[in-house]
Amino acid sequence: MSTGLSVVLTPLLAGLLLRQSPGRWPVAGALLATVGLGLLSLQALEVRRGDALVLGCAVAFATHILLLGRYAPRLSTYRLAIVQMATAGLCGLVWAGVAGDLVVPGTAEVWIALAITSVAASAAAFLIQTRAQREVSPTRTAVIFTMEPVFAGLFGFLLAGERLSARGWLGAGLILAGMLVAELGGRLPAAPGQPRTIGAQP
Repeated sequence: MSTGLSVVLTPLLAGLLLRQSPGRWPVAGALLATVGLGLLSLQALEVRRGDALVLGCAVAFATHILLLGRYAPRLSTYRLAIVQMATAGLCGLVWAGVAGDLVVPGTAEVWIALAITSVAASAAAFLIQTRAQREVSPTRTAVIFTMEPVFAGLFGFLLAGERLSARGWLGAGLILAGMLVAELGGRLPAAPGQPRTIGAQP
């Protein structure tokens, strides 16, 4: 679920890459989500290799959302999507070759899984995201991605029988709360008689 931190990191990295002030709501959301990540992932006061890798993945997701939001309106949707997939595929092939893990699948089940993940979950998904971000801002895209950890937890419960402890549920709740605070905190309806601040920086 910690990859969902990309939703919080998106406005924070926007301050660095696009020179946009993140505001108090994204900062508050980042703090909430960071505490939640610690409760959910850390069993002791240490950061394991897997936790660090997933956090790096969240940073990469946030950077991708920002860069796609910047370049998608300027470039061809299909060409940009093809470049993204080709780059990821080439890097994956090279890495697998260097690591010695490049093998031809030997069962039909693996080929079916490859077809589903490569066509539906990767090519189609990146094409839709690239097209959508011609009109949808990175912040709104990040809000949509808020549902990723929700569905991950739901399917983990339904298909894998996963169960969270009270500490895990608290951590998951703080992560989701941090996402919503970061993205929607400055867009809540104003009190009666006060102007709304949708789209305004807090």
